[in-house]
Amino acid sequence: MAVNQVCPVSVASDGNCLFRTVPYALYGRESLHNHLRLLASIELLMHPELYDVHSDTFYVPFQCDSRIVLPNYDVSWCDIVATAT
Repeated sequence: MAVNQVCPVSVASDGNCLFRTVPYALYGRESLHNHLRLLASIELLMHPELYDVHSDTFYVPFQCDSRIVLPNYDVSWCDIVATAT
């Protein structure tokens, strides 16, 4: 897609705008957002070490990115979810 063919569009404002805009840009419809969200969830579940800042196999380009701020707490996200429910 050429840059001069891109124009702003409106997608549903339900908190899934990132997942809605990708299929809209690729296929012209946002209805595939659930499939994209499922694929992203599967990726996170299958390769959690790539997204864990404390892992030795943390995604290499992110290791060198000074904009990524490491959390200053000693609990995992599931501990936080468990205490919030």
